[in-house]
Amino acid sequence: MAHGRACFMRRLLLFADRISRRTPSGCCIALCALLLFYMAVYPSFWAIPTTFLSETTAAAAFGLINSVGQTGASFGPSIVGYLNDTTHSIQASLIFVACSMFMSALIFFLSSVHCPDALCKN
Repeated sequence: MAHGRACFMRRLLLFADRISRRTPSGCCIALCALLLFYMAVYPSFWAIPTTFLSETTAAAAFGLINSVGQTGASFGPSIVGYLNDTTHSIQASLIFVACSMFMSALIFFLSSVHCPDALCKN
């Protein structure tokens, strides 16, 4: 499923690139569609902890997710700015962001969920 979504997003980006060379409004429409599909993953992402954790443990998991996300929001712009200034190009920054997203997806897919009986929902 993730592979199909990645292929679809890549094709949508290529479509947006072709349209943007013709009309700016077409590019805006294609990028809005890309954002729509990109943001569609968040409801299912936030539902994952509540499917196998109790209410208290799920609340702690949400806090951990938010704290890790805020760490990335704090250091990410500084790293992107440093890479832009060092290389005088945005390419290194885009590679950094893509590698960060790939690593987070890889960690998510490779992690196995073992829920102790005391923490799991009944």
